[in-house]
Amino acid sequence: METEREADMADLLHTPSPGAHVLKIMKQNITMEGLLEAIQARHLRFDTQGKKMGEMNTKYTQNTVMISSLAKAPQVIVTKDCKEKITALALKVSVLRKKFMSSKLTRET
Repeated sequence: METEREADMADLLHTPSPGAHVLKIMKQNITMEGLLEAIQARHLRFDTQGKKMGEMNTKYTQNTVMISSLAKAPQVIVTKDCKEKITALALKVSVLRKKFMSSKLTRET
């Protein structure tokens, strides 16, 4: 008596002959209407694939724009921060220059 595993192995080792499948396909009557339906079905399938590719293209473009704007955001923040620091330092330099000049004048007199 075969075990379940041995039966599965026997099924895996047995391959059907290709002749039955080929004969089954050849026995079908191919009519012009059937051929036209098959062509139209394939055309509709490619149309839907074209729409999907168009949708993917728009999503890709949107994602690219979003990524580029996200990449620019830190640069804008850093630039703004640097400008603020530069103006603050410029004010400090002008104050220090005035103090230096006033101390220099007081020393000379």
